[in-house]
Amino acid sequence: MIRHHRSALIATVIASGALLLAGSPASLAAGPHSAGGPQLAAGQAPGTWTKLGLSQTAPPVLWRAPDDQTWLVWSSNKNGTYELAKIAPAGTVAAKPRPIIKGWSGVTADPTLLAHGSVPLLVFSGQDSTDPPLEQGCVVGALPASGLWTVQSWSLSSNCVFSNVGYGDAAENSKGTLSAAWSGGEGVEYRIGASGSIPAKGPDGQISLSAAHASAVAEANDAAGNGDTYVAFYRFFSVKPSSDGVYVKDLTAGGPVIKAPLSGTESVSYPAVPQRVALASVSRPGGGVYLAYCSNAGTCNTFLLWKAGAKKAITVPHTKLAIGLAMSAGPAGRLWLAWYDEQDNRVYTVRTNKADTRFGALASFPAPCFADGNTHLALTSGSFSRVEVGLECLSAGATTVPTIYITQSQAGLTITANHAKITNKHPVKVTFTVTDAGDRVAGAKVDLRGTVRHTGSNGTVTFTFAKGLAPGGYKASASAASYFGASTTVKVVR
Repeated sequence: MIRHHRSALIATVIASGALLLAGSPASLAAGPHSAGGPQLAAGQAPGTWTKLGLSQTAPPVLWRAPDDQTWLVWSSNKNGTYELAKIAPAGTVAAKPRPIIKGWSGVTADPTLLAHGSVPLLVFSGQDSTDPPLEQGCVVGALPASGLWTVQSWSLSSNCVFSNVGYGDAAENSKGTLSAAWSGGEGVEYRIGASGSIPAKGPDGQISLSAAHASAVAEANDAAGNGDTYVAFYRFFSVKPSSDGVYVKDLTAGGPVIKAPLSGTESVSYPAVPQRVALASVSRPGGGVYLAYCSNAGTCNTFLLWKAGAKKAITVPHTKLAIGLAMSAGPAGRLWLAWYDEQDNRVYTVRTNKADTRFGALASFPAPCFADGNTHLALTSGSFSRVEVGLECLSAGATTVPTIYITQSQAGLTITANHAKITNKHPVKVTFTVTDAGDRVAGAKVDLRGTVRHTGSNGTVTFTFAKGLAPGGYKASASAASYFGASTTVKVVR
C-alpha cells in the first residue's frame, strides 16, 4: 500500500530573508485524500466511486467526448440491453443511466465504443429476433440517437456466431475505415472495412493457430504512427505449451504474428475470466502500439509493458498478483494503466512519461465493493489531464451481483532535493525538482513551511536555508493542477 507521510508545517522567515524550510529525500505519491493534492473543482474528489448500475461480468467501455464528458456503455443485467451514462469533467454524473439498445435476445458483454468523428460508434455482436438480418449475431454498429441508438445497415463479420461472453474488439483508422477482430475456431478472425450488408459479403480474414485457441482479442490503430491497425490476443491450449502467450499482429500490413516478451501460459490463464488484452496506441509523433500483460513467472507475479516489436518489456510497479489490467492513451504520448490488487483490495493507477519508458507516482483507492478474480477495469483516453476509471466488481449482500462503478484519478508528482542533508553552519541553497514520471513540471507550486514559489520551465525552484537553522527535518510540498501532491524532506544538522 502507498503510505502517506505527514508533518507539521511551520513558517519562519529570518531578518536576512533566508527561509527556514522542510522536506524528505525519498518522494512518495500523495494519496487521493492528501492535503497536498488539489481536488476536482466543484465535483467529486478522485477516488470517490459512483455506482451506475448492474451488469454482466464485463467492464464498461468509455469514450471521451470533445467537451471532455465521458460516455460509459455497459451490458446491463437486463438481457439484451446496453445502458449509457455520462460523466462531467469534474467527475459528477452528467446524464443518468438509460438504455440505448434493448429488446434483443442477447448482446455481447464487451462492446467497443469508438471515436467516430464528433460522436461515438458502438460496435458489438448480438441477436435481435425481431429483425432477420440482426438475429444472426453479426458484428454491427450503432450511432447515438435521442432514444435507442440507431443500428447501422453494415456489418464487420461474415462469420456471425454470436457469443454473449464477447465478440472481440474494433478500431477505426484516420480515413474512417472500420475493422473488427474476434476469436473464431482455432485462431482469430477479422475484417478490415465494413460491408454494406448483414452478414458481410466475402470471407473474413483469418489468423490460423493450428491446434491452439485464442481469446481476449483487442484492436488498436496506430494513428500517430504508420496508420496501421493491430490485433492482440491470448494463445492457449497449444500443442507445445511454450507457444502459449500474448501475441500481436499488424493486420493492415499483414505482418508476422509476434509473441510478447516473457509471456506464456501463466500470462493467459490468470485470472480465469480475462478481459481484452490491454492494448493502446500513443499520440506522440511516430506513434507506437503498446501491450500490457502478465509475466509468465509464477501466477502473474507482475505486469509488463511492451512496445510492439521492441526487444524488451518494462515492469509495471506494484503489480504482484494484480488483476483486471486496463490501459489507455494519455496526453502528450503518455499511457495510463490501472489494475486491482487482491492483497489490499485497492484499485491502482499510474501514468508513464512522454517516452513511455518509465512510470510516475502511484495513486490508489479502496475498492467500492467485493472484488474477486473476475474484477474488470476500463479507462478513458485522450488529452484530458485526468482519467476516468470504470470498474466492474461484485456488490456486497446476500447475493453478489456484478456492478458498474466510476471514479476519476490524477497523475502523481515527485519532488526531490539536490541535498538530502545539509549543515546549519552556513547558508545553503537547496534546489527542488518537480517531475511527472521523470518529465519536469513547470509552474508547480512548492510550499516550504508557508513560503511558496513556483518551478520554472526546467521544473526547478531554489530556496536558501539560513545559517544557524535549528537541526531537524524540513518538509517541502509540491502541488499542481490535476496532480496528486508530493513531498520531500531536507535534514538539517549542526
